[in-house]
Formats: sequence, structure tokens, C-alpha cells
Amino acid sequence: MSAKDFVDFYELLGLPPNASREDIERAFRALARQYHPDLNPDPEAQERFRLLVQARETLLDPKRRALYDQQWRHIQGRTFHPAPDQAEEPTIPIPEAPEAPAKATTPETAPILEQEWYVETLYSRPGPVENLVPQRFYALTRWRPPAPPTREPDRPLFLCLVVDRSTSMQGRSLQILRRILSQVLPTLSPQDIVALIAFDDRAELLVPPRPGNAPLVLQVLMRLRPRGATEFMPPLRMARELLERRPRSTLPWLLFFTDGQAYDQPVVLEWLPTLQKEHILIDAFGLGTEWDEAFLEQMATSTGGTVTYIHAYDEGAKALQERLVRLRRAYVFAAFLEWELPPEIQVRTIVRMAPDIGYYPSGRNTIALGPLMPGEWWQILWEWDIVQPLPLHHRIHLRSTIRAHLPDGRVWSHTQDFERPVVTAEDVRSYTPAREVIDAVQRLSWHRLQEKARKALRERRPRKAQHYLQALAHHLTRAGEIQMAETVRQELNVLRDRATLTAEGEKRLEYGTRRLLLPILRRRNAV
Repeated sequence: MSAKDFVDFYELLGLPPNASREDIERAFRALARQYHPDLNPDPEAQERFRLLVQARETLLDPKRRALYDQQWRHIQGRTFHPAPDQAEEPTIPIPEAPEAPAKATTPETAPILEQEWYVETLYSRPGPVENLVPQRFYALTRWRPPAPPTREPDRPLFLCLVVDRSTSMQGRSLQILRRILSQVLPTLSPQDIVALIAFDDRAELLVPPRPGNAPLVLQVLMRLRPRGATEFMPPLRMARELLERRPRSTLPWLLFFTDGQAYDQPVVLEWLPTLQKEHILIDAFGLGTEWDEAFLEQMATSTGGTVTYIHAYDEGAKALQERLVRLRRAYVFAAFLEWELPPEIQVRTIVRMAPDIGYYPSGRNTIALGPLMPGEWWQILWEWDIVQPLPLHHRIHLRSTIRAHLPDGRVWSHTQDFERPVVTAEDVRSYTPAREVIDAVQRLSWHRLQEKARKALRERRPRKAQHYLQALAHHLTRAGEIQMAETVRQELNVLRDRATLTAEGEKRLEYGTRRLLLPILRRRNAV
């Protein structure tokens, strides 16, 4: 690399060349808050953030840092004292020294770079406890495939809008939908192709797919009149046919808007795998309070998409606009994670915590992860149940593979093994999990508390529901999540007066606690 192309990572981070690992992490976190694309839309900030990520990954890896320091000294013509965790001779690879126990970082949790993939795994325990059944075990994993060296031009979208126009959409729901799309559609590029499908108990292609036809789509939406019952399968079949015939240079995106349920939902769920083969991304938006959370969640996450609860047009517009911006910058548009489990372990829950929230039903061995921007990673919280007694010193082994599909047709693949020993109860008591794992499991427990409250109400146990919501409000307040805690208290007051929750309150509890699972930088921008 020439001196002209060389980037001084120490200067970029504002650090001396003998900076320690702690100094590098601290400087990166401070600058990331300033230049992260979610917080700073300036294109120069995006490039600065990409370099910051590159600097962090290089300087925290002993082998890469040794080679970089050799180049740095040659170009700068300086000498310096090595950092405490570096060797005196930087050309000789030295394994990382173990961190102090208080850091809760072990060799298994250190980032692994294999063919430029970023991989990190953090565990809730050093391993399963011997002869203990049942027991629960958590792992927090992060993956990021190699980022392109330069930002490629935006690829045009093939956007298929699938809009519910059944009788239930009369009034506020249709009003909100129109206002959202009137704010977002004008921001599309003239090269983007848009189609509009409206459905009740049948589907109708109101606007055929054409480049730059967003103004026509808006005109037709303003004239839309609700009518009839609700059936989901016809519009989805029609959308698939359109998306299958799209130009291969475009990115397929299906936006599904509804405020209700349909009798053919089970048929749709059986049919969804056909969309995975086409790498069609579905994002679902629920209007009002009558739509089926579990159905929309399964439909969206089967393709790597997300579900958004819309109860105000400005929040819905913000969520959709943010999604549009992220897809524009994505260098991975579709990805799939598959795994193999030994018989003594069962998956209870898989939660995609970054870059977007997604819940995946148990019983699967493959999930779709969705798009990824430069600087982002997929972050998965695994919740495993140990269902068989395990002897001491036995080792459990799990294997997972990610296949990331790029818009140009290339596929990046990475296989990661999880191997943990069976340990004693004393080993667990002396182990300090990483703060990120503790935080993720805690926030998942908050989400579970509102689920338990709603289940108790369905079972006609309002006092038990009050108990769960009181505990949730207490935990949220202690954690400083004041806005969400206030929402919980409002519903708690309704529950005490009427022995039930408001329909809107149930949705706010469900999706409000979900948003708390987002990484903090995304959470600040979440609606």
C-alpha cells in the first residue's frame, strides 16, 4: 500500500500508537456515536464510520495489528513503544493474552476473523451444568461478512405494495396508510419500479409495475374505497408472479399492509417457503389492533423482514423511510442461517436483535436473516433448553452456517462451531457473563413478562396479569426505560379498573418491549 492510500488508524481514533485494547474500544465507541449512519445521514459520516470499523477490527486483532504497525512505522518513519498486549517484534504472531476476569472475556468470546468474516460469540455460562435437567443456556452471536472495498451504486428497487382494502379499513386505518405512503413514495428514485395490488376477498392489480410511477400509485391510493371481506392468498400469489418477472438488476421488496385477519392464514404459512427461493423480502405493517401478530411475524421473518405496528402516521412513515434508506445501502440483501443440534439440546427461542428485531418459531433449523448495511452485523440471541442429563467433562457441539447472498449473485458462506464443556455448579457461580449477554437476556425477560400478563388475561386470571405488569414496570423504571414504564403503568391502571387491557395497549406492550431489544444506537431512532 502506498503512503497516499495508507489510513492512519491511530490518528483516526485520536490515540497514540501504543494504545491499549481498552483505549481502542473506548475511542471507537465514542466516535461511533458521532458518525454511525443511523445517527448521522451525512455521506462523509458513513465513510468515516466504515474506516472506524476497519480501524477497530485491525487494531484489536494481534496479527493484523502487528502487520499494520510495521507499515505504519515504514510510512511514518517513527518508532514507538508497543502496547502492553503487543510483542516486541511485531512481525511474530503472538496469541492474545487473556483478559482480567472482571472483563468477562475469554478466548471463546474473542472476535474470529476467517476470510475477513467478523464473528463473535458470548455465553451466559461457561457450559451446561452436569446432570441438571431442565436447564436453560444462552448464547449471543454476531456475524458480519466481508464488506465491499467501495460503496457500490444503489440498485433500483422493485417495490410491490400489497394493500388491504377490505371493509375494516374504512376510516382511520386507510387515512393513516395514505399519509404514510404520501410521505415516503415521493422519496423513491425514478429508476425504482412500483406496483400496487389492493385486496379484499380477491386481488386486483391497480397499478402495473413501471419505473418512476410512484405519483400514479399515490393518485390511485387516494381513490381507493374499502369493500368486501379479507383474503391474503390471492394478493400474495399475484405479488409473487410480478416479482418473479422483475428485471434481475432490481431488488425485490414486498410491503404488506393490513388491519385484520383472514381465514386462509394457515395456507399462506405453508406457501411461504416459495418466496424464500426467490429472495423476496417481505416487510409487514399492522394498522389498528385486530391483525394477527403471530401470523405477520412468521410471514415477515420467513424472508428476513420485519413487522411494524402503526398507530400513528408519523411513526409509520419514519419506520418505512428508515427501512428504505437501509435497503438502499445494503450490500447483502438476503441471508440464511442453518444449524445442527445434538439430541440433548432443543432451541426454545431465537431472536434477531440486530440490525432489526425478528422472532423465529422453535422447531426450525433454518432462518432468514435479511439485509445488511456496511458497518452492521447480524446479532442473534439463542435460548437453548438442555433436555437430557449430561456427565461432567462431556462436550456439547453445535454447528451453524450462514450464506449471504449479494445483489450481484455472489454468495459468501461461513461456518461457525459452538463447543462448550459440561461444568459443575461451582464453575457457573465463579463465572461472570459478558455485560452484553446479561443485558440481552434481561430485555428478553421484560418482553416475556408482558407475554405472561396477556396469557394470564386469556386464562381469566387478572390478578396474575397485574402481578406480571407490576414487575415489568418496576424493572423498566430501575433500568431507566421511563417512557415504556409509563406505558405499562397506564395499562396496569386500566387492568385494575376493568380487569382487561385496551386493544391498543396490548399492541403497545408487545412491540414496545420488542424495540427494547434493539442495540442502543438503533433503539434511539426506533419509533
